[in-house]
Amino acid sequence: MHFDLPSLRLAIEQADKLELSALLTDNLELLDENSLFLLLSELYEQQVVSQWSDEEVLDAVRAFYKKSLQGDFFDHSWGDDGRYDVITPLTQSWYDEAGFWLDVLCSEQQERSRACRLEGLRLLLVLIDQLDEEEILVPHDTLGEENVASRYDYRAYFRQLPQ
Repeated sequence: MHFDLPSLRLAIEQADKLELSALLTDNLELLDENSLFLLLSELYEQQVVSQWSDEEVLDAVRAFYKKSLQGDFFDHSWGDDGRYDVITPLTQSWYDEAGFWLDVLCSEQQERSRACRLEGLRLLLVLIDQLDEEEILVPHDTLGEENVASRYDYRAYFRQLPQ
């Protein structure tokens, strides 16, 4: 279905906030992970993850790291020709989650210790470096950092952290 986005934006702005909240919460389970990420990642970061302890954040980053190395994000639905000409939803979910945790660890709004930032960023950079070396965690023709969306220059931020 094609939505007239300007009209939809206006309708959302004018809608009753309680009705919108009920509509959203009643239908959360109908959204796939990528849609949830696009729609609610900023809210999740600001309202949920910001309340987590450093250890909870590191546990989540470690779980992402482990899932990545176990191949949980490797999309086995590719054709036999070996061509990866689109980023699949599973592949996109890896890039989204990597970017999300990079943003959390680099954000000054997130009150994180130096040790938490250092360890979390180190794990994420190990994964990203493996992409650049074509040790495939997620298949795609243009493997690498250019597909990771982050609000920060996370490599420069990591270098500036006191080791």
